Amino acid sequence: MQAFIIFDDGEIIEGCAFGAAGTVCGELVFNTSMGGSREIVSDPAYFGQIVTLTYPLTAEWGGDGDGRPGAAAMICREEFDVNNEPGHIDGFLKQRGVIGIGGIDTRHIATKLREAGRVVKAVCTTESMNKDAAGALIKDFEIKNATGSVSVNDIKKFGEGSRSVAVLDFGYNENMLNSLIKRGCSITLLPHNTPAESILAGGYGLLVLSNGPGNPAENNGYIETIKTLCGKIPMLAIGLGMQILALAQGGSVSRLPVGHRGANIPVKSTASNRIYITAQNHGYAVDSCPDSGEISYVNVNDGTVAGIDYKDINAVSVQFLPESEPGPIDAGFIYDDILKKL
Repeated sequence: MQAFIIFDDGEIIEGCAFGAAGTVCGELVFNTSMGGSREIVSDPAYFGQIVTLTYPLTAEWGGDGDGRPGAAAMICREEFDVNNEPGHIDGFLKQRGVIGIGGIDTRHIATKLREAGRVVKAVCTTESMNKDAAGALIKDFEIKNATGSVSVNDIKKFGEGSRSVAVLDFGYNENMLNSLIKRGCSITLLPHNTPAESILAGGYGLLVLSNGPGNPAENNGYIETIKTLCGKIPMLAIGLGMQILALAQGGSVSRLPVGHRGANIPVKSTASNRIYITAQNHGYAVDSCPDSGEISYVNVNDGTVAGIDYKDINAVSVQFLPESEPGPIDAGFIYDDILKKL
């Protein structure tokens, strides 16, 4: 079956459909990972986005996700033979209602996004659609209520360790929870809009601000919550959580021309000059370090801030994902270091 990608500049690319049928609109992004297509598609940080896999084959590893919204569609060069076996990428996308389009020159899309230097929107469809109809969808498309759409609505408990950790859910990754559980933590997963008073009343030893989707500056309510909590509870902030913490401390955040999405992104420690290969998935970055913070990691590729330590309020933040599995495990020590301080 045919499928089409219709870009916001009117370009149309034809490919082969797999996964779910239908039509979706979203922000077009690309990921440079060599595997883990299921983890990529089910990552809540891709909410409202169409993800292009630049590696030629859709290598899939790991779990099936937990049913929360992730990517709207997946584009690749070559997908596996469609046989609907359990766990197969075609069947997996069908189960999640995600459109897949194969047979695409993904290098062209990556180049197009880099040269555009802006947010590029597109329509992915297995249906008959002309440019005008697609253009109307694109014109009206906007990612709204991103964190609220992917966050849990009720408190959930995980693990039975001796260390009590609260995770404020902006779009957490399951491997983050698994990494903390392996380190002897008892986790309370909290909805994104949990009030500061409720968090402090829980008596937790550590608050984790999770990764997630969307523009951090739109989370005014959460920024005020974190501002209230600063200095009252130790914090570890990851991805979107890092950006929200920076805003709460008076820093600034801006959109990147092209986001950082992949499992092969190098960062350098400012303390040791050591390079770590990390997994990242974000379209925004902290561009002004708050006076209360000290830059701890820098993205080697473009020099953007990849980590900030806040010693006065006992908080650590990183832009990368320490728990990446599949992917590099260089940065797992981030969890060890913060837990040693409790």
